[in-house]
Amino acid sequence: MAEASELVIVAAETLPELVRTGGYHAALVAAGAAANDLDVVKQQDALSRLRADVKQASKLRRLSVRLIVTERALCGVGDSKVLADQLEHLEELRELPGFELRIVDGDVGAYFGMGMSFAVMRFVEKRFDDVVLLHTLHGGNTWLESAAERAPYERVLTALDDVVRTEELSLLWLNEASLRLREPARHLQLVTDQARS
Repeated sequence: MAEASELVIVAAETLPELVRTGGYHAALVAAGAAANDLDVVKQQDALSRLRADVKQASKLRRLSVRLIVTERALCGVGDSKVLADQLEHLEELRELPGFELRIVDGDVGAYFGMGMSFAVMRFVEKRFDDVVLLHTLHGGNTWLESAAERAPYERVLTALDDVVRTEELSLLWLNEASLRLREPARHLQLVTDQARS
């Protein structure tokens, strides 16, 4: 990952470690959905590459991250505080240069690649081919490097373009979901006011 210039992450069931809060990760560990501690050092190294300004970019290899996530991954882990903290963390990450968040519209129905989670690492250097990374149940990783192996995952990324919300609508979804979790009465009042107008 240290050599990658872009990460395209598709998260169907859970958020990737790169963007998890400690509470979200702890909820996964408690449920048996994650086996190890959150690698905070690795997480912070990658995020520092996103935060790099022009001066720092000469020392650090600049990274961009495109996170495509389902509503289920954003709503199905932990209690309301854990989820609200996680959503707010994603809102903060959205402010970083080079970070893009798109949420799959929960009302679109079935689509090609539904339920798949993977990451594509892209490289600027010609000596590296793009790589698809799959996490396996036994805690390891599978790296797909040949063009033939990567092709179905590139097709999934193309299909996702038709079912994701825009960046603006994704942020609106995050804001509303966070408000619904933190202040349910206020959210209900806003919905009622919108319905009346």
